[in-house]
Amino acid sequence: MSLDDTPLERWRKPISDFKSQLHQVLRSYKFEVGLAFFRTTPLSFIRSYDPVMAEEIIAIAELAALPPSDIFWINMIYELKTYCTSIVYEDKDGKIIHGRNLDYDFKSISEKIMFQGNFYKNGTLLYKA
Repeated sequence: MSLDDTPLERWRKPISDFKSQLHQVLRSYKFEVGLAFFRTTPLSFIRSYDPVMAEEIIAIAELAALPPSDIFWINMIYELKTYCTSIVYEDKDGKIIHGRNLDYDFKSISEKIMFQGNFYKNGTLLYKA
């Protein structure tokens, strides 16, 4: 995924690949968490929370044919219900190694939309997430 692309271009392929699963996860989250959180969050709040993230959310929502508030809450539920143990290590050559263990609620639901993305800038791999 190129960080040189617009969010709409960047997310087109992953959302195309995971659109039906994204809708399924949304239905499950709404059942588990309750409908009150969804569709009640104004776009102005999402933009004030994190303007860069808001542009990504808007693009994903457009591609998935969902309201931005739904995408915002899918992300927030993941953030709030994830418990991680991390370690960062630098070896003798200066190479940074990051290990992370994910423990989270809703695993059987959330794993349907998880993937590893390779993120590039100017054709250079910056990170995998």
